Amino acid sequence: MNKLRILRFNLIEIALAMAVLAIGISSLMVLFPVGLNASNRAVAENNISDAIERLSAEIKGRLGADTNWEGSTFLNAFGNTKPESHEEENWLSQFTESDGTPRDVVFFNSGSFWFLKKRPGSDLVDFSAEALIWKESTRKVLAMGVNGQLAGDREFTDNKNTVRLLVELSWPLEMPYQLRKNAGNYRIFTFELTNPNNTPATL
Repeated sequence: MNKLRILRFNLIEIALAMAVLAIGISSLMVLFPVGLNASNRAVAENNISDAIERLSAEIKGRLGADTNWEGSTFLNAFGNTKPESHEEENWLSQFTESDGTPRDVVFFNSGSFWFLKKRPGSDLVDFSAEALIWKESTRKVLAMGVNGQLAGDREFTDNKNTVRLLVELSWPLEMPYQLRKNAGNYRIFTFELTNPNNTPATL
């Protein structure tokens, strides 16, 4: 009668199997941060256009009632050089009014703008960004002659009817400004605005 032979793994085989398993798991773990970063970038790209449109609407709304942009307190708050980042440790609290009303846009007199987008029905933040806004010191404006003929491009340092704003949008707000820049999490946009309440003067 033949005896049943029981096969067992020895310690060397077990060690080799564990080594192969560890290499496989570590290889998979490397892919998780890559996928997470790609997901975060996709979310950011989807929200950048929303932030810029919201900012544009906010600026146009605040300037809409001004007939003379030279005397606009809001417009004159933007300097001719890029402002410093308005970094604050408790930045999330800025998006709540004193009565508890939530808001998604915060403006500062320094020319800094904050944008926040939360998930619907949740306190989780999908996207937060800071926009640094400044005026271009010299801009070209198309001038009209006395008979409606083009008089060519003229350069003005100030003009009550036309303004060009440069906007640097960087994200997320919880990351220090310099780290956002180093990570490439920023875009630069240009706003060309014309005052609809003031007819350009003829030259």
